[in-house]
Amino acid sequence: MRFAATRSKRAPAVRLAPSDAKALTALGLALLKVGDLGGAASALEEAVKADPNSESAMSNLAKVYEMQGRAAEAESARERFQEIYDWKSVRQKVGPL
Repeated sequence: MRFAATRSKRAPAVRLAPSDAKALTALGLALLKVGDLGGAASALEEAVKADPNSESAMSNLAKVYEMQGRAAEAESARERFQEIYDWKSVRQKVGPL
């Protein structure tokens, strides 16, 4: 019941902007909150495809993978998150390239 309500509330945003990483990340987090790990992983994977440099999508995807027992994928996602974080930190210190 909670899953259906969550999907129906978030779905309009995703339907309006199906490649919007923020909307997909929000959907993934909502699905995670109601315990739908498979749905959360799918939404977050789509968010990462839409924006490969999204810290939020990548870090939450690592968390979901860990919760699913997908250790190798979780580690890979954590490493990618660290790369994104480091790159953005350098960009902030140096300024626009």
